[in-house]
Amino acid sequence: SILASHFELGADAERAAALHAVSAEQAIAANDYATAVARAARGAALGASGRVLGTLRLRQAEAHHWLGEDVAASAAAREAVSLLEPGTGPWYEAVGELGVAAATRVLAREASEAAALLAGAEPLAGAEASAVAAAVRFINATARVGLDELTAKLASFVESRAPALASEPSVACRLAQLRAIVAYFKGDHEITAHVTREAVAAFERAGDRRNAVVQRVNLAASYTLLGAYAEAETELRRALADALAMDLRHWVRATSTNLAVVLGRLDRLNEAR
Repeated sequence: SILASHFELGADAERAAALHAVSAEQAIAANDYATAVARAARGAALGASGRVLGTLRLRQAEAHHWLGEDVAASAAAREAVSLLEPGTGPWYEAVGELGVAAATRVLAREASEAAALLAGAEPLAGAEASAVAAAVRFINATARVGLDELTAKLASFVESRAPALASEPSVACRLAQLRAIVAYFKGDHEITAHVTREAVAAFERAGDRRNAVVQRVNLAASYTLLGAYAEAETELRRALADALAMDLRHWVRATSTNLAVVLGRLDRLNEAR
């Protein structure tokens, strides 16, 4: 950013690095993930350390996550976890990124280690919502790759903390997501569709458009399993438009693939090509 460059020129590397962290966060908000990675890297290159370096690595992990770059996300998140103060909101965010990256790659040992970190820390004042959000993100990944014991531990962590926080939008959307996960693994696709619709709405109310896209794709999957292909098409087209607008490349690919399947079921294979 211009301000960060100003402090670089003034030989105030520590302040410049902190501003690069802010700039990286702004880039993520603008859906410019490659720029976020580059800005955070620039801040780190200035010799940042401690909390500032931890924040820079957290922003890199988040950006890599949305780019679908799990290996890079894991490396950045691991460093962030080691640098940020345990029990704080940013630390929980970093643990969440680390756990999701490990579970997505089906690295059971690494996922278990991250879960132990999450469950073993006591949230500091103001960090409870971040702790619950990180745990639900983690559950979404562990449940889908069959890490059942780990999923149960994380669910207990959420159940012990969530009731007091359920009215907070950032927690309410994650709890709606958790209900959808539970319904899906019980095999009740009608209930899954219902609660996933609630999750989409909850993420939109919280202003989290990226995760609303993810839940919309999940909603379309439930409709597909129910044979409601027209409804699935509607949700996938909305998800695809939003994913394209936010440059969510992994979700553009996933949504396009799912849409092709649905169009095939609707005997519109010419549109699926």
